[in-house]
Amino acid sequence: MVILKLIIFSQLMRASSLIEIPTAFYPDADFFAQAVVSASFAPNDIEQDIKLNFYFNKRWAVGLNIFTFSDYSLDISYLAMPELRSLPGLSVGFRNVTYKKYINAGGGGNEPTTGFVDERYEGRNPEFFSFYTVMSKHLNPNFAVHFGVGRGEFIGYGPRSKFLNIDIFSSSKHQYFTFGAFLGFEYSYSIAKFAVEIDGRDLNVGLSFDFKKWRIMLAGLKLEHAIFKNERLDSRIAAGFEINSTLFQPTAKPVEVAFLISNKEDKKPVKGAVIKFLKTGIPGLVTNTRGVAKAQIMPGRYMISITHPQFKALRVKVNVKKDKPLKVKIALKPKVSKKAISERKIREGDALFKAGKLLEAKKAYQEALNIYPLSKRAKKRLLNVERAIRNKTLEYKAKAKYYEKKGDYKTAISYWNEVLKISPDDPEAPTKIAELQKKATAPPKPKKKKVVKKPSKPKPKKPTKAQIESTLNKAIQAFNAGNYKEAKRLLQQVLKWDPGNSRAKDYLRRTEARLKLLGE
Repeated sequence: MVILKLIIFSQLMRASSLIEIPTAFYPDADFFAQAVVSASFAPNDIEQDIKLNFYFNKRWAVGLNIFTFSDYSLDISYLAMPELRSLPGLSVGFRNVTYKKYINAGGGGNEPTTGFVDERYEGRNPEFFSFYTVMSKHLNPNFAVHFGVGRGEFIGYGPRSKFLNIDIFSSSKHQYFTFGAFLGFEYSYSIAKFAVEIDGRDLNVGLSFDFKKWRIMLAGLKLEHAIFKNERLDSRIAAGFEINSTLFQPTAKPVEVAFLISNKEDKKPVKGAVIKFLKTGIPGLVTNTRGVAKAQIMPGRYMISITHPQFKALRVKVNVKKDKPLKVKIALKPKVSKKAISERKIREGDALFKAGKLLEAKKAYQEALNIYPLSKRAKKRLLNVERAIRNKTLEYKAKAKYYEKKGDYKTAISYWNEVLKISPDDPEAPTKIAELQKKATAPPKPKKKKVVKKPSKPKPKKPTKAQIESTLNKAIQAFNAGNYKEAKRLLQQVLKWDPGNSRAKDYLRRTEARLKLLGE
């Protein structure tokens, strides 16, 4: 996994190139180096080149080009944005940073007549400091597209390629400030990669075979000459061989990687989560009942996906380091939140509680708590309904005992049944119901003979309202005169006759307070 699908050929094999055009695919490594030897063949010409490419911190690329073993130039580029799931990668850079104005794989100089014959045309754009920006995107794991604009080596004025330059909108040619478009495609299968590219100067196709530590490349360059039958100019065939820095790295050993997958809401382990290592041949993993999945993985950086039918899919990057076992803890969000389901149950319980259906409300709150054990609202509601059930149970028991004393066993039994409705596990209710049913069905006791009582003395007649009012007035007068003992005697007489008399009660309270102060 040290090499990303970054380049197929050099020019052959410039830094971060497809065949000749640049791309935004860089190696996924802090440091990566390539050494490429290539040659291009035409009927009357052979050119040999050497390229040294270096990549740093997954972002920077520097290439040293030695054209025909005599002319030198640098390529410098920067990966402004790596490729994301929905966005292309974006790279900017300069080609042919050198002191010679005109330069290509065929050599360089300060006149447009240097280099390959088919590029010695009138109005040739100087190749030095060829600025560009390019976007690259995988449409699927095997197929990628590259599109960019640039100046210098990307500008051509052929009968057809002139339409790729902004000079098509002008009546003159702008050597230093003309920009042209370029486009490339690549398809990979196993170790083979096939590429097609077009820019303002040529149409190229290529094929490479990647053996991780080394590669071989073949390309057809300037194919527009063969397609459009230009008798004066010829297409070229190029071949190259590359070795890279992985050739000198010690063979790494697999490292144990343990994934611990949990539910983000309740922190419980997730069984059956599927873990896949994207764009690799590593078999997928499935978590066990403890939410754990383990595998022996080679060191490197991986993009993994975690999926489960009940949880939202997740992608994360994992960096497996050499000789260092790794534990990866990942919390998945449920597709349907248990907290939300619990809240719905709480609302059901609230409606039942309001309707007086305490047992049903308790069941709803308990279900809410079982679904989401961390719910403070469900815990509070459950405590409230249990308190209400206890209070209601005590109320029904008190009424049952009251009616039992009165001998109304039927009504007493009905209240004990109410107790069982809201508190089915009450230990007292079944015993009392059985006891009261026996009493209710027992034969009635024989009535006792009535004892004839001697006629009692006639009760004294109840005083009239006028008498009560007169006595009350006398008591108030005694109170006002400070004769509190007389006032108390008269007030007590009034309350004996009329227990609900509020004025008498008030004056009696005040009289007793005065007597208490006087110590009498």
